[in-house]
Amino acid sequence: MNFLTKIGVIGIIFLGALVAYGYSRPASTARTTVLAPPSETTIPKTISDSQGEVEVAVTPKNFAPDAPVWEFEVSLNTHSVELGEDLTKVSTLLGEQGREYQPLSWSGAPPGGHHREGILSFAPLAGAKNIKLVIKGIGGIPAREFLWKISR
Repeated sequence: MNFLTKIGVIGIIFLGALVAYGYSRPASTARTTVLAPPSETTIPKTISDSQGEVEVAVTPKNFAPDAPVWEFEVSLNTHSVELGEDLTKVSTLLGEQGREYQPLSWSGAPPGGHHREGILSFAPLAGAKNIKLVIKGIGGIPAREFLWKISR
């Protein structure tokens, strides 16, 4: 094998290693997701926030204009702090003009423990194009914001 062939083989191996490394790295957590129009049957994207010692993941369940309530599936996970917050008191939905709306209910695991899941429900916001869910104080983080742009 001549010198140039060896350099070529080493280059190909190096390039392959870089590509493999790029695919093995975890994707960054995006904070903005575009939802499909209500007529389509795609599932909305989950947005995760891993600040501090608690990971909070939120998946919107139904933003249809005629839905009686808007539901968000919320998951909280940690291995080090107690999850004792009342999610109906630390969560707000922000409308187009920054107006805050309080949750109607939380249906899920009660305060306490290290792993909680449930559904946070809000009254629908008529004509909203952007939805921001804010959850305050989880794991010592002042505020976690989850933003979706709704395509209608």
